[in-house]
Amino acid sequence: MSKLGGIIIFNIYMDIDPKSKIVIYAPEAFASKSRKKYPLRAKTADGVIRFSDYEILGVYDFTAYEGESCKDVLGIRDDIKIFSSINDLLSLNPKYLFIGVSPEGGNIDNNMMEDIKMALSQGISVVSGMHFEMSQDSTLSRIAKENNAFLYDVRIPKEDIPVASARAYFSHSKRILTVGMDAAIGKMTVCLTLDRYARSLSRNSAFIATGQTGIMISGRGISVDRVIGDFMAGAAEKLVLEYSQKGHDTLFIEGQGSLFHPGYSGVTLSLIHGSVPTDLILVIRAKRKHSIGSKLIELPTIQDAIKIHEDICLPIQKAKVKCIAVNSYGMDGVSAREYIEKVEDITGLPTDDVLLNGPEKLYNALKL
Repeated sequence: MSKLGGIIIFNIYMDIDPKSKIVIYAPEAFASKSRKKYPLRAKTADGVIRFSDYEILGVYDFTAYEGESCKDVLGIRDDIKIFSSINDLLSLNPKYLFIGVSPEGGNIDNNMMEDIKMALSQGISVVSGMHFEMSQDSTLSRIAKENNAFLYDVRIPKEDIPVASARAYFSHSKRILTVGMDAAIGKMTVCLTLDRYARSLSRNSAFIATGQTGIMISGRGISVDRVIGDFMAGAAEKLVLEYSQKGHDTLFIEGQGSLFHPGYSGVTLSLIHGSVPTDLILVIRAKRKHSIGSKLIELPTIQDAIKIHEDICLPIQKAKVKCIAVNSYGMDGVSAREYIEKVEDITGLPTDDVLLNGPEKLYNALKL
């Protein structure tokens, strides 16, 4: 990464102190009222809150009710208040404002643009994983430069990326890729949880971020969905080789999209071919029958999904689905446990929800 005036040119690394004071900007996405309308839009905010080491001072969502906190929506962090006023949020004097929304298309609307200008004018740097390139906007760049603030476009790759040639096959690292029955289903969450658990056991593991939220959490990675088609697999290959060369023996590779999603299947296939995984974890969402990309696409059975993913890995690598990760969001504890047991009976594979019950069962299934 290099700095030019008020612009950050992002490559693989994000030079932000992981202990920095930040606020999260998630209008009409994060609070309880917003989630009823847009249940998946705040996944970036959710991920940063659950897994980052930043000192999070607050979250902005103008639909928040008075006194609402993160615990009211995520069940964790009652110390993080949700602010309905952008002025009150910025008065906390953060060093960075993280954009925590992930609307389809990744654009910034006029209201968001005005709020970003306000943050920059107060010397607060802005970190965005949107498709919209802040650094290409002359007004934002000028305001940032005038106020000694910076623009971080973490989704925009700036580094030369090769065409993949299956070189990841020769890596000595275990390469564990999460694949999903659908998009927006929890693949990143599973990887981050398992990586954190592995490192607690003194394993030299690493989380490989392949999307904007993962990059904002870990401070490094390549957002593969923004890479030109011919080079998407090469981006995954590049990351695997880099981490392997650093001596990491286990790589938890963040999956993207789904083979069964009409819009994002290409990214999924690129990650499979680029990372050449040794093991797969299938992530599923209870009760989801159709792809969120189209009601025309009925999701396959879990058994068929396992076979499809294993067949696609051949002939490069005979990777197997070693376990099933369940996203039981919206289910009560009893129903979730019953569903997990049902999936385990059907597939014969260790199955669990890492947020509900912890990562131990899935970790043990990987036989690391």
